[in-house]
Amino acid sequence: MKKLFKTQLTSAFTFLFVVTLLASCKKKDDAPSNGKFPLTNFTAKITQQENLPSQSAVLIDFDVKNISGTDYTVEKYALNPVKLKLTVVATDGSSYDENSYVADVQAGKTFSAKLAVDYSVGKTVDLTKSKIELLY
Repeated sequence: MKKLFKTQLTSAFTFLFVVTLLASCKKKDDAPSNGKFPLTNFTAKITQQENLPSQSAVLIDFDVKNISGTDYTVEKYALNPVKLKLTVVATDGSSYDENSYVADVQAGKTFSAKLAVDYSVGKTVDLTKSKIELLY
């Protein structure tokens, strides 16, 4: 009888421990805070580049993917929109930026676009140093 009671008591404590442990686990917080959509909810990558020396510009295709479970809409986050900055670097170390905004991106979807980054006439760019950044 004592052994049966001890087994039941041990099982009850084990069950309570597991339930408490599971309740304390949280899903990754992808919800907006302070009116800002977390930048960690996006991945951004350059997919293609085309240097146009005759126009002193680099055309950059890029993707921004919303990896969260929350839709990003420009209207909802108008006070703190997510910006993107594309940078190209010349062989002499000069850098040139083009800034824009991320358009609406539903949860799990990808926003793709192409932007031109202008650079000074006569410069040569190193496309391996181009980058994309997300910021507020």
